[in-house]
Amino acid sequence: MVWALAVIAVLGVGVPVGAWSYTRLRPLPPVSRLGTGYDPIDRWLLEHHGLPPLERERVRAAVFQGRQVDDPALAPAAYDLAAKVLTGGFRVLRLSPLLEWANMFMAIGFAATGIGLLITSRHADGVALGILALFDGSMFTFAGVMQIRQAKRIQHNATMARQLNQDHR
Repeated sequence: MVWALAVIAVLGVGVPVGAWSYTRLRPLPPVSRLGTGYDPIDRWLLEHHGLPPLERERVRAAVFQGRQVDDPALAPAAYDLAAKVLTGGFRVLRLSPLLEWANMFMAIGFAATGIGLLITSRHADGVALGILALFDGSMFTFAGVMQIRQAKRIQHNATMARQLNQDHR
């Protein structure tokens, strides 16, 4: 038993510390014309508008915060990015229907399990498991609701940015 606890402690502490030290000791990635960190949105802005990293970030921030870009020269890029976001052109911004359904079924399943355990349990173990299952169901519900709210917020902000940057095209 002591050996099992020692192995768990070594793994529980050693693996995170090892991963942290590995990431800290690696050399930084080379800076390319895309910048140090980029995604499909940055690639699209570079390919279609040829913007350097700082300007891409300014355009991206304006679109996703639903505001007008502060430099009129960047307004066409902001307008085009907002239009592309509104048409669902970036897969990273779309919600996966499979994930939505999985969250819903998991929430329903955990809630039903929790209610069933609370109704049928006569011991504290069953009641504790029922409460835990209800908590898990609420967490899956929260995750699903937050995904939907984020998608709506992105759509709303992109619509606002498109309207605000349309005049400066």
